Amino acid sequence: MLRINVNTLPYTIPADNPYVSDPNVADEIWAIGLRNPFRWSFDRSNGDMWIADVGQGAQEEINYRASGTTGGINYGWRCYEGSVAYNAQAIACLSPVIYLLFIPTDVIAQMVASR
Repeated sequence: MLRINVNTLPYTIPADNPYVSDPNVADEIWAIGLRNPFRWSFDRSNGDMWIADVGQGAQEEINYRASGTTGGINYGWRCYEGSVAYNAQAIACLSPVIYLLFIPTDVIAQMVASR
């Protein structure tokens, strides 16, 4: 997930982005380990962030970050699909953050089919 300041042209990078001083990671990166975040939103009442992330095939997930928390979060993708190890043996994996909700894809398919 990227974090940039679009109030300037060209955009600028906030000085407190977590990877600004890491030569191995682009300065714009705010969080890693999301596969395909197709929806995300901020709670208007408190600024908390909710991220809906598409899984590979077994689970979809909803991730939560409280307002005011720092970046540099690892949401686990490429090693984990939600709470299930996906590719943890193939590459060096860090433990992901705690997720809020996992929904098996077969449950989603049943909900869509019943409409």
